[in-house]
Amino acid sequence: MKKLLISVLCIVLLLSFSGCASKEKDYDSEITAFSYHFGSGEGVSWKYDIEPISGVQTLTVTNFSGVEVAAERPVTAAQLTALNKIITDNQIYKWNKFNKSERNIMDGNSFSLSVTYANGKSIIASGYMKYPKNYDAGHAALAAYLADLAAI
Repeated sequence: MKKLLISVLCIVLLLSFSGCASKEKDYDSEITAFSYHFGSGEGVSWKYDIEPISGVQTLTVTNFSGVEVAAERPVTAAQLTALNKIITDNQIYKWNKFNKSERNIMDGNSFSLSVTYANGKSIIASGYMKYPKNYDAGHAALAAYLADLAAI
């Protein structure tokens, strides 16, 4: 029994140190598409999309606040790398597969995130009045960076 317990502990430690416990390395690749939408149906809502348009990675920003405002900006590889650094530094990749809603609230806030990487990995997450762990810090970092990127 003691040998079995030691074997199990060794396997757990090996998995922890081999990277199986952390998925950060899965998201260390070039971002090929990105979409982040957040806000409320009753107030201001923002949508940031990055996707190739005529062969150029382009940021499209839409603000729904009664008057729709839209802007398009080209995005460089360095800016995509900086965006991915925010995703990894704030462990936003841990939001992957989060999908929870509070159905009893009719005028709340929501978010949706979709990130696609060149290596085939992706992050897909959404919530309505429910958020993943570390959402506040991750959202603040994403929203600030995307707002700066849109203002260039």
